[in-house]
Amino acid sequence: MVQEGYAFLTHSPSNQIFPILPNSIIEELQEKYLFYVWQKIDENNSAIRLVTSWATKEEAVKSFIEDLKGLKIHKQI
Repeated sequence: MVQEGYAFLTHSPSNQIFPILPNSIIEELQEKYLFYVWQKIDENNSAIRLVTSWATKEEAVKSFIEDLKGLKIHKQI
């Protein structure tokens, strides 16, 4: 996510991360993934809470990242 230019609300050494994303991208990701909007950052951006567990498959993480990349490209066009 950092490689895609997204910042994080806070450093998290646990299985939770809090990336800051544009609200328009969050809305589209919510159609496919379950996560919590943690904090509104400004009018256009919010921090979301993503949590993994021992049962989270690597493919699920990769799928989320690929969808995020695709939405970022789509929103820039």
